[in-house]
Amino acid sequence: MEAIASQSGDLRLEHHKRIQTTLTALVDRHRREQRQDPDEFVRTVIECESVHIVTSAENYAAMRARGDYEMAGIELVPWGEIHEHRRRELWNKMLRSRVANATTFIVT
Repeated sequence: MEAIASQSGDLRLEHHKRIQTTLTALVDRHRREQRQDPDEFVRTVIECESVHIVTSAENYAAMRARGDYEMAGIELVPWGEIHEHRRRELWNKMLRSRVANATTFIVT
């Protein structure tokens, strides 16, 4: 909710699916099993690229709460419920050219 209201705040893309941890575990498993599976790697990257737009303070709160948004006091707002003008601003500033599925959220 704060990210929607924040016009000048420091916004972050919060990878709630823990992209770094997930990819590290995947690579460790591939090395341990002496296997190479680039398709699995690409699928995992795309899946983990799912993000939430949060303020810097919310991002740190989420990390401290180990991803528990309720414990961190973060209220998520569905994309479709954000005013069109603000969605356009967020898309341009935070999503365009930064996530694999950015075109899914484009505001025309």
